[in-house]
Amino acid sequence: MDGTGSSPLRDWLQRLYDSHGYLTPEIVREAARSDESPGHVAVFGMDSEQAAEAYYLLRAHKLIQSVRIIRVEQPDKEPVTLRAYHAVPGNAERSYVYRSAEDLAREPDQLALARNEALRRLRDAERSIAALDLLAPVSAKRQTRRALRHVSAAQEALGAA
Repeated sequence: MDGTGSSPLRDWLQRLYDSHGYLTPEIVREAARSDESPGHVAVFGMDSEQAAEAYYLLRAHKLIQSVRIIRVEQPDKEPVTLRAYHAVPGNAERSYVYRSAEDLAREPDQLALARNEALRRLRDAERSIAALDLLAPVSAKRQTRRALRHVSAAQEALGAA
């Protein structure tokens, strides 16, 4: 890959982009169906059974993340809605596992793992916003810089910065 980010897949995606004016997963999937397509292995690099299992895991993952609980901190304050299960680092078998909010509240070591995962997501957000700032016109930089300050403040509040 050269300094412009050129590669066969990047070039192929750019041709699709140029042809349609935007990209969607559906456009990429259809263009990748041919065995000769540069994107074929990236999109269809597994058999139907493996693809189905990967899809089922993705749906299970989204289900775990979608369940919410309502927590009443104080009787005179509004209840707070939060995820019932939070990602924490796993073991050699799984890169992460989900622990219940109740377990995290009871187990300081598990809460610290969830905190570290939140910090990782904040670092990802910071990189994403910084990239957006590079692309933003001067008129929008005030917004992206403000967002970066908020992310930095959140990291500091969690004790990571």
